[in-house]
Amino acid sequence: MVSIPEHRLPVVFVSLMGLAFFLLFVAFNGVQVLVTTLSKELGFETLMTLYAVFSVSNFVTPLVIYYLGHKWSMFAGSLAYLFFIGVNMKPIAGLMFPASILLGMGAALLWSAQGAYLARWSNDKNVGMLSGLFFGFFMLNLVAGNLISGAVLQSSLPSYWLFIIFLTIGSVGAVGLLTLRPVPVSNKDDHEQGPPSVRSLLL
Repeated sequence: MVSIPEHRLPVVFVSLMGLAFFLLFVAFNGVQVLVTTLSKELGFETLMTLYAVFSVSNFVTPLVIYYLGHKWSMFAGSLAYLFFIGVNMKPIAGLMFPASILLGMGAALLWSAQGAYLARWSNDKNVGMLSGLFFGFFMLNLVAGNLISGAVLQSSLPSYWLFIIFLTIGSVGAVGLLTLRPVPVSNKDDHEQGPPSVRSLLL
């Protein structure tokens, strides 16, 4: 087992998280663009549903993260992204709307856990550097996703191959989230304070 110096742990695991998000969102953002192109009105409606559920779900995800932990919350959220990508291989309203609802909840879980995990590794000295490191990896997905989409669409391959490629890339990203290590607890364990309540989040 590789031993990592303690002072390098934040950089290592935030980088791993950034790389996993990069792969997952190469897949999702590529498919998100195709949804409105290939599925027309259905694509717009499912994306609207997705982001509406995403917004509302953020109010309850802290409670889920308390019980699952950061790593498993992010992994569970990533599975919703993979399901959405898979459903779009053959877009049917009866599957796309449930997939959009599931993804809205999964996205809230993924991003809430990501923010909490990043904050746990951060302090006053490294928070800017770690945030920049994560988003540096993450934003590259827009470049890679467009390159992959352009290459496949200009080739003679059927369009469903693009979804297979994206699903494979996204799956690697989801598995990558399982490499994340819990943040060492230096002070009082949050579990001693009990789970957060919805009321405490709103008031």
